[in-house]
Amino acid sequence: MKQNENPLIKPQKTDATVAEPRARFQAVGFRLPRLPVNPDLVWDYDLPVEGQQSEAFRRWYVARVLTRGRAEDIRAIGLHTIYAYLPQLTLPARIHRFWEWYFSLPDVRRRCGIADSPAT
Repeated sequence: MKQNENPLIKPQKTDATVAEPRARFQAVGFRLPRLPVNPDLVWDYDLPVEGQQSEAFRRWYVARVLTRGRAEDIRAIGLHTIYAYLPQLTLPARIHRFWEWYFSLPDVRRRCGIADSPAT
């Protein structure tokens, strides 16, 4: 292990090893939905409405919901969105581990229509 390397944080996966969110949605039979945006979570940015559905914004916003959002915000974006974007998100290690654990539960996988392979 390198001197400054944190053993609790997994290295980020490269784009080649992470399924695109669109592909993860299609794998469970869903289309990529329009992302509902809570203005209270983006108060510190002046974002044009048309920019709020770009892939970069969607990744950022899902991470913002998981780190600063409320239960209503999580419900609004939905579990399928979280599952689809999870491998690409930069999150605190404990939040990332929680969602990996959550999506590994058989009941959750069954309800969400997720195949038997791990979430990430």
